[in-house]
Amino acid sequence: MRGKRILATLLAAMITAGGLLSVPVYAEESTTAVETAQVSTQATTADTTDDSKLNQQIKNGAAAVITTKTVSAKNPLFVGANQSEAIYASGHDLNDFFDYQGNYTVVYPSTGGGDVYIVRFDKQLEKEKTLKIKSRGLYGDAICDNQGNYYIAWGKEDTKGKGGVTTFFVSKYRYDGTYVKSCAFKSSGEGSETMIPFHAGTCDMTIQDNLLVCSYARTMYNGHQSSCVFTVNINTMKELTYPSGPDNYASHSFNQRVISLKNGGFLFADHGDSFPRGFQLTESVYDEEWDGYNNESVVPFHFYGSGGQNYTNAYLGDIGETEKDYVLVASSAKAMTKKMEYAPQQLFLQLIDKKTKKPRSIGSKRSGTSCGEKTTDTGVKWLTNYTDGSSVSHAKLVVLENGNLFVAWERFYPYNGETYPMAAYYMILSSEGKVLQNATLIPSREFNADESMKYRDGKIYWATSTNTVKVDAADALQIHTLQLGTVKNPSIKDTAITFSKDTYTYNGKAQKPKPQIWYGGKKLKEGKDYKITSYKNNKGVGLATINIAGKGTYSGTVQAQF
Repeated sequence: MRGKRILATLLAAMITAGGLLSVPVYAEESTTAVETAQVSTQATTADTTDDSKLNQQIKNGAAAVITTKTVSAKNPLFVGANQSEAIYASGHDLNDFFDYQGNYTVVYPSTGGGDVYIVRFDKQLEKEKTLKIKSRGLYGDAICDNQGNYYIAWGKEDTKGKGGVTTFFVSKYRYDGTYVKSCAFKSSGEGSETMIPFHAGTCDMTIQDNLLVCSYARTMYNGHQSSCVFTVNINTMKELTYPSGPDNYASHSFNQRVISLKNGGFLFADHGDSFPRGFQLTESVYDEEWDGYNNESVVPFHFYGSGGQNYTNAYLGDIGETEKDYVLVASSAKAMTKKMEYAPQQLFLQLIDKKTKKPRSIGSKRSGTSCGEKTTDTGVKWLTNYTDGSSVSHAKLVVLENGNLFVAWERFYPYNGETYPMAAYYMILSSEGKVLQNATLIPSREFNADESMKYRDGKIYWATSTNTVKVDAADALQIHTLQLGTVKNPSIKDTAITFSKDTYTYNGKAQKPKPQIWYGGKKLKEGKDYKITSYKNNKGVGLATINIAGKGTYSGTVQAQF
């Protein structure tokens, strides 16, 4: 059977009373479009509104409706979940957006720093056009303006560390892929300039009117790491430096976000380790009186420890804007004390009043020390409270058309010193932070770690890639869509299946090991939830097959091998 092993359910089977089991055998997933659902038993939030029909369905085992479209690609890097225990973001290897004609578009560099591919899809997600862009350096990010022009952020490392190198630039391309022009920064070797772009962090871009703003991580010639802002007038392809353009800075910035604001300004987010040591939001808005940008920063969430320690046990998710607030979604250890060390990360949300720049009182306080100073964070609304050792990472936020908040996250479980994706969930909250839809399982899917999800016409979109799935002898892109406002009953096809041993010794007799079947962290019961219908090829040496049929709540059939 052609297909892929579903890494997103790896370790869903690892929680048992007796400890960890062997690595599971997976139900195969077809490389054609699939539509699946799973059951959630992990709604851990308070003040939920669970009397609605949708929440009752979720309570009874229904989960998200997901469609995955798998298409061929040219040597993409693997883009899915990375380790939740990573100190800093790993950068963008795949970007997606809706272009000026409404086409869903995926941009990715090929393996080994080769050419960059821009893949356009029509509204039915059929591949419409693929553009090949010659590599001009390290790939940072890509975006499209409202005229159909593409922009790619590139970087080059100054390996000698002496200056005279164009270490960062933005290139403009027409809709047909024709190169137009670049706006570049050439270093002089001065200490605060960029020597290694996209190092220990990522790169993010947004366009507001005629300004393209890029926030990226870099190592400077003085040896320190920080964020950096680069602004381009896309009409002239000339750089605008502060105060003519927006600005933002964080020392030891391990993850970056930037979005355009309704007032014409920009909002930056940084995962700071030193100055500051916490999640920093910076509003940068043009001031006509002095013909320049005003910057105002706030650190609503702090990390325990000393500046420059690197380890923060936190991960920046996304930022957004509602009518009254800026929204921060991220994951972190709950404590701001030494107890934070190696504690599971939990999901949280904060609403920052746009006028006062203070967190609203939608959650709890957390107090402790950060950089040696006593600190209290307020308005922290914790959305998960996992107590089994599992941890949250790669939090996502989409502000929906009605102002509600779509929040998604991946749940991980440590195994043999590494961290594997375990399950993914989403919930819907009001703009005031009230839970409207309980935690809902997203079955068998990984996220693109540091790329925001996209929204259109009641659906959430994201893309991943893999060099383990082949379509027509080529590697694959996977386009995922999640339908809001509806859920599906569970299917036995979307389970993780484990056996007590990795291998069984050939002894001339038929081997009939009993599987353990897991569904969103819940162990299913034979006879109640499923039945074993047959074993095949289980007497000789080689791979044997077990056939399983769902029962009760669980529909469908599935095969697994041992």
